[in-house]
Amino acid sequence: MGSVPGAYGQVGARLVELGYAAIPIIPGTKRPGVPLADGSYIGMDDWQARFRNRLPLDVEVDRWSDSGAGVCVVLGPPSGGVVSADIDTDDVAIRAAILSVLPETMVGKAGQKGETLFYRGSASFPSRAFNIPGADGKPVRVLDLLGPGKQTVLPPTVHPDTGQPYRWTRLQALDAVSPDELPWIEDDVAERIAEVLKPFGYAPEPERPPRREAPEGEEAPHRTLNNRAMADLGAWVPDLGLYKLRRMLGGYRCVATWRPSHGGRPLEKRSANLKIHPDGIRDFHDGDRTYTPLDLVMVAKGCGLDEAFEWLAGRLGFGAGLTIDLQPRRVEMREGVAIDAETGEVLEAPASGDARDFPDEDLQVPGLVGEIADWIVATSPKPIRLFAVAAALVTVGTLIGRRVYCGTPRSGAHLYVMTIAGTGAGKERPQEAVRQILDSVSSHRLHTAAASSASSLALRLAERPVQVQVVDEVDKILRRVGHRMANAQEAELLQDYCTLWGRGMGTFIPNSTTTRGDILIQRPCLSLYGATTFTSFYEQMRAKMVANGFLNRFLVLPRFERVGVQAKVLPEEVVPEAITAAARRLFEFQDAPPPGVDPRRHLGATATLMDPTRPPPMVVVEMSAEAQAIYDECRERDEDMLRRADRDPLFEAWSRGAELTKRVALIVACGRFAEDGLEGVIVEEGDMAFARKLVDWSFSLFVTGLRENMAENEHQAGLKAVLSFIRELRRPVTRSEVYRRVDGRMDARLLDGVMKYLVTSGQVEEMSEKTKGRPKTFYRLIEP
Repeated sequence: MGSVPGAYGQVGARLVELGYAAIPIIPGTKRPGVPLADGSYIGMDDWQARFRNRLPLDVEVDRWSDSGAGVCVVLGPPSGGVVSADIDTDDVAIRAAILSVLPETMVGKAGQKGETLFYRGSASFPSRAFNIPGADGKPVRVLDLLGPGKQTVLPPTVHPDTGQPYRWTRLQALDAVSPDELPWIEDDVAERIAEVLKPFGYAPEPERPPRREAPEGEEAPHRTLNNRAMADLGAWVPDLGLYKLRRMLGGYRCVATWRPSHGGRPLEKRSANLKIHPDGIRDFHDGDRTYTPLDLVMVAKGCGLDEAFEWLAGRLGFGAGLTIDLQPRRVEMREGVAIDAETGEVLEAPASGDARDFPDEDLQVPGLVGEIADWIVATSPKPIRLFAVAAALVTVGTLIGRRVYCGTPRSGAHLYVMTIAGTGAGKERPQEAVRQILDSVSSHRLHTAAASSASSLALRLAERPVQVQVVDEVDKILRRVGHRMANAQEAELLQDYCTLWGRGMGTFIPNSTTTRGDILIQRPCLSLYGATTFTSFYEQMRAKMVANGFLNRFLVLPRFERVGVQAKVLPEEVVPEAITAAARRLFEFQDAPPPGVDPRRHLGATATLMDPTRPPPMVVVEMSAEAQAIYDECRERDEDMLRRADRDPLFEAWSRGAELTKRVALIVACGRFAEDGLEGVIVEEGDMAFARKLVDWSFSLFVTGLRENMAENEHQAGLKAVLSFIRELRRPVTRSEVYRRVDGRMDARLLDGVMKYLVTSGQVEEMSEKTKGRPKTFYRLIEP
């Protein structure tokens, strides 16, 4: 940390003492974020929920003050009702009109332009934006009323665009007055401001008609149209005439011209911050505002809902002759379920399963990968299709390893996969299936266990340059190589695993001090298929394991919902002949002699497959134009994530997303052409689309897991482990339950310190129940 405190260190504690929920801002941004011990920051994405009804705790204030963080204040009830009016114009007439309605106040601040004034308001004070037509007819923002659920950055934080500190503009600074000293502002001020802005062209946005819930068996037309539009962006987005529209990351990016630039930039210099993607439409520079397709059409064309519906339906060929009933239903909640108050119809059935899980219907992969996955599922007592597909991917990738590559730069077919589920959840069967199939195809032992040291890894690769290491309890490797007391061989092992992941086309030369002699392995193909539990995996989440790049080479595949025992299970001991035959054709695709060559004089590729210095001939599989476009979007996404990692280091986990996507797509494509011995193989759009969806889902959950579980030391790891346990049970837990859960991974002294900290910091409540003997202690999670 620097010796000069940041803005939070200068005024944060004083603001909290006065009754304001002051929280830190990541330097160079307007985003709330938490400073870490190494001087980096992670975004505080849950700040609205965390500080909905409370002030920061003393331990939080102390930690944030000892950093270079900026400072902002959470508006509404947590800060004694403070709200603000952000005047975003320097036009004298418009400013005078707005000020004629707003009460006088002694507190104001400014950044790049305009002025933000501070008041005290009710818990229902409305947040509302006011736009008027600019010289070019485009809407220009002139005022934002900011109420509960919003935050505003305070001096002396440095403005990200000007590089200069925000400044106080009136007689007092906010850290010099208490909330109850601020003037009161009425909830109806928005209507009065609307009236005084009418001479300048202000017109309220058209109100959307109330949405009608669909009768049984029918979806509401607006919802159906929105869903269809999200599934077919190309049919309508290009026709909207959006400024700077370009294809990117599976969707589009453009400039949201209907709102002003927050940095005051001219239109031609504004960034394309509006992302239109099948996963959602979001304006990342407008408070993360989201849109439905109909919302987007309305703001882009400046029209009402009916006109937007007609325009969008015409582009999608939807709803000819459709009559829309806009009369709303009266809905009430009964036992957590939405019910039509008149008919008793259930409008929202409870969702089944865990929403975090990758949908099984999206794991129906064509070709040999899908056939292997089907067999694994059919022979598993507790079938998890995600793990079956993962096992099929590493199996097919090993069968073509060291010979088949794709794209430029060249990508091989080797993968590091980590499957995560609870104990006894069904992780074992896919591991055994990998071994069974590889043994049924080749006399070479293409599978091994985990290496115990760098020297053993080098010697194994010298014997078998193509192999998959099937590792149960992979957390043991992570624990050994990531431990602060790891010896030289263990540290070297970690580095070698990292090197081999990216060395499919090059030459791997192990450290000569770790082997019995010089070893050189050309085009190595090492895959890992690991399994672990959530508790064991997240215990190893340390910044070191992310910073060294080891974990972000893995395709991390968690399964959250436990599956039941399958009623009918096929015998597992025999691999179906059809799978064995297809796998063998794939493995031996280069062994057939060319036309006119005497088979007795032809040396097949598999004969040299295990020669470390003489790899078989290389085959490059091309990508279709559509697949190449998806891959290019993935590379752009990776670059975007790396830029974001400058502010939030956890996004470094995405740095190899495009490479992983290409490898998965290559394996799927080769599996489709297994019957033909790879004759005519090409990576198609569907292969790449499946791979991107799987990899994006995996990385998104991985980053979330890192954010919730990554720790810098044993104390912090203990805090997160105990919190996760209490959160998972969703009920008060006894002290003995907590002790049993940690199961010796923390000593009693450390655990007592963790529990004391959680109680003192207000994250956990300690309760006591009288008994005939000693009182019974319970702990309950305090929801923010």
